[in-house]
Amino acid sequence: MRRSLFALLLSLLALSQVALADIQIDGYSDATNDRFTNSGSFILSGYNLSGVGQVSSASGQGRWATLLSPNVVISAWHFPPPTNAQVTFHLDNNPNSTPLVRTVTSTSTRVGGTDLWLGVLDAPVTGATFYQIADEVLSGPPGGGAGNIVNAGSFQDVNSFMFGLSPKNNAAWRDQAVGRNRILGYWENVPFNGSDNDSLIMEYNLSSDAEYVQYESHFRGGDSGGPFFIERGGKLLLLGTNAFVLNDNAGRTVASGINYVGNRASTIRDFVNLHSVPEPTSGLLLCGLGAVFFAARRSRA
Repeated sequence: MRRSLFALLLSLLALSQVALADIQIDGYSDATNDRFTNSGSFILSGYNLSGVGQVSSASGQGRWATLLSPNVVISAWHFPPPTNAQVTFHLDNNPNSTPLVRTVTSTSTRVGGTDLWLGVLDAPVTGATFYQIADEVLSGPPGGGAGNIVNAGSFQDVNSFMFGLSPKNNAAWRDQAVGRNRILGYWENVPFNGSDNDSLIMEYNLSSDAEYVQYESHFRGGDSGGPFFIERGGKLLLLGTNAFVLNDNAGRTVASGINYVGNRASTIRDFVNLHSVPEPTSGLLLCGLGAVFFAARRSRA
């Protein structure tokens, strides 16, 4: 289907931003695709998702925040968690487990002229994981039509994990479903919300297409800011945050796009290093070890 997709996208005049709805996942079931069904059949049941949070307060409810350190999160600039909003994290996939709730501080930034957003929480999310980001630099002819989509380097054709709002009727802060799609290519300076949006593109294929994968997915409204992962070395690697969809002239979604982090990895890591604080347990452990060392020295003396 890819040749016809390129021809179709070239006829589009603009990107279509999303409005509230659930992620489209072909062959969806609660057990296989909804995180908080807490099923062993869930497609990411073997991975740690404790760093994927959502806003639980009335302001911005359901918006996404993904941990890059114990207290620094990433989302989409056009749909971020608001300042003073509360973000809920679950250390497992059990909807009845006790969540950890943190507040978004006023320390946040837009990464250059991109659609990437970084924020700081009021305290570390103790016990939660945080994710490494891609740092491979990609390039291509900037902007223009989708004919400028080029090879995505080591990510080309890799099968991804796409997060979005779940078709299941969940509370807004545990509203997470996961589908899949192969990375079609890289598009530089995609023209929306500014001009410096470097993106990875995922085509939505039909089951009869050669590129179709199980649980083929595309974004819909409300998914903006959600995390986009691939698996590398048995762990989840964060490639970016959900950003936009591409529609044909009949209004059908034919592709999804994310804000790629790799070209801004240095800037992102500088922000993380500047604003990160250690988990309280780590500090207590270090103090304890220091006390033991000091006591041992006094004893030997």
